[in-house]
Amino acid sequence: VHITLSTHECAGLSERDINLASFIEQVAVSMT
Repeated sequence: VHITLSTHECAGLSERDINLASFIEQVAVSMT
């Protein structure tokens, strides 16, 4: 699965995007 995160308000990645990516990574690791 490939997920692209982007925030239109700041024209790129925000701290919230990074936090969400970290959470997604943790979930993915726990599923393997």
